[in-house]
Amino acid sequence: MTRTAVKRKATQADEDQLVHLVVKRMENKFGDGAALTPDSGTILCRVEHWVSTRNFLIDSAIAGGLPMPRPIIPFGRLTEISGLNGTGKTTLLGQIIAETQATGGIAAVIDTEQAIDLAYFEKLGVNLARLIVVQCDTIEDVFTRLVSLVEAIKEFGSEDRMICIGWDSLGGTPTKAQAAAEADDHFYAEAAKVVGKNLQRLIQMISRERIALVFNNHLYRKMDVKYGDPWETYGGEKVKFYSTLRIRLERVGAIGEGKDDDKVTIGHRVKVKVVKNKMAPMLRAIEVPCIGNHGFSLNYSTFEHAIKQGVITGKTWRSWTTPAGEEVKFLGWKGFQDKVMTHTEYPELVQQVVSNHYHKTTAAEEVEEAEAEE
Repeated sequence: MTRTAVKRKATQADEDQLVHLVVKRMENKFGDGAALTPDSGTILCRVEHWVSTRNFLIDSAIAGGLPMPRPIIPFGRLTEISGLNGTGKTTLLGQIIAETQATGGIAAVIDTEQAIDLAYFEKLGVNLARLIVVQCDTIEDVFTRLVSLVEAIKEFGSEDRMICIGWDSLGGTPTKAQAAAEADDHFYAEAAKVVGKNLQRLIQMISRERIALVFNNHLYRKMDVKYGDPWETYGGEKVKFYSTLRIRLERVGAIGEGKDDDKVTIGHRVKVKVVKNKMAPMLRAIEVPCIGNHGFSLNYSTFEHAIKQGVITGKTWRSWTTPAGEEVKFLGWKGFQDKVMTHTEYPELVQQVVSNHYHKTTAAEEVEEAEAEE
C-alpha cells in the first residue's frame, strides 16, 4: 500500500523564510549585494552618490515629485543633456561641475567644439584650478581619452572622492572617417556605430566608481514625421539605452526687466523635460529661468517663486517681511539683488521658498496617485 504525500499550503511565514534563505544562499555564493529583498525605498539602480544642479526647480523635476533628498545627477552612471543651440546645455554642465567641486570632488571636461568660455564657467562657480580640460577632434579620440581619464582616476584618486566628466558635445564631434571625408561623401549611422562600440566598455568601467559621465548632445529634426516626437539625438540608440538620466532643454521665451522702451532682455526661459529617469518618475517638465552671466540662477528662481507663493507681496514695489519682522521694500529684480540678496536673513528666504516648492510638488504627486487608484 502506497501513501500519497499531502502537500501543505505554504503560509506567509514559510514564504518569508524561503525568501530569506534564497537571498542568504546567493550572497554566500556570489558575495554581498548579489541578491536583496527590496522595500518601497530601495533604488535598484544602486546610485549611492549624486549632486544637485544648483537649481531647486531642475532638481525637483528630476526627483519626479518625490520627497527630497532624491538622486539628482547620478555618479557611476551616464547623464545626457540634449537640446537645440542656445538652450543652456553647457550652462547646466558648468553648474553640475561647480557643484561637484563644491562637494570636494574634481571635474574634467572634454571640449571637442573648442568653444567653452572658461570665464563664464568661473561665474557659474567652477574652480578652474580643479578642472581638467581635454581637447580632441574625433569621437574615437574622445573615447580613448575618456578611458585614460577613468583609468588614471582609479589609479591615483581616492575611493571617496567624486569625479564629474563632461563632454561638450557629442553632437558636434565627427568620427575619424567623417573628419577625413570629402564634403559630398555620405555615411550611414557612422557615429552611432562608433559610439555603440565604445560606450559599453566605458559604462562598465564607471558603474561601481564615483564617476559621473555627462554628455551634451544636439537635437535634429527627423524628416517626414507627421505624428509623435520629431526630434532625435545624435549618436544612435546606445546613448539612450545606457543613460540613467536624459534631460531635454527647450527655449520657450525671453525674460525682460523694465517697462516699455526701457525694457531689456536679461535672460530666457527654458523648459526642462526629463525624458528618461531610472531613479524616479520621468516625463516631468518645468520652466526654469536662465539669466545672463548667472545661468539657471537659484536667486532668480527664488525671486519668482517667492512672488508666486506670496512670500513677497506687491506688484510694482515689492515687500518682503523677514523672520525677525523687518519689512524690506524693493523695486524689481535689481532691487531684489541690492536689498534682499544682501540681507543677513536671505538664506532663510531661500530655504522657505524651496521648502514650499517641494511640499507643493509632493502634495500634487499624492493627489495624482489617489486619483489613479480611484
